[in-house]
Amino acid sequence: MALVPDAFKRAVVSAASLTSLEVADAWMGTNGVVSRLLADGIGIHHAGLPEAVRRAVEEDFRKGALPVLVATNTLAQGVNMPIKTVVVHSVSRYEPGAGEDEEGEPTKVSQRDFWNVCGRAGRAGTETEGQVIFVSLTPRDEVIFLDYSQRRYESLYSNGHKNQNHQ
Repeated sequence: MALVPDAFKRAVVSAASLTSLEVADAWMGTNGVVSRLLADGIGIHHAGLPEAVRRAVEEDFRKGALPVLVATNTLAQGVNMPIKTVVVHSVSRYEPGAGEDEEGEPTKVSQRDFWNVCGRAGRAGTETEGQVIFVSLTPRDEVIFLDYSQRRYESLYSNGHKNQNHQ
């Protein structure tokens, strides 16, 4: 028999009162993946969700009603929520029309965005410490993680032009 953490037991019991579940049901249907995951206490957050669903998921997570939130880096862009653990499983970004980088690999997130996501772990609020788990599945993942962990940030200048904010 599998052990179920108390946070999940509470989430399943309180799922009927989740605003995000009601909103997801209305926007995406009761049998949709997002609704089914929300009913199990797992929130989903990405740019492709209707804004009403994203906002409701953010609010339920902020209130502690969702013990787990699976998100893209859109969550790190301006949303301040207390998060204890960040799991990074990929540093590739889907960009419609962008395709691959010069080495034929999927486009990587910038180091600035990577560290912004990592900085969500242990955010002030309810957490005082946090942890970041970087899942390395391929040799490319290992190289990227080592490169990112060196914190060699990209230049503020692009194509030889100074960034207007940093002249």
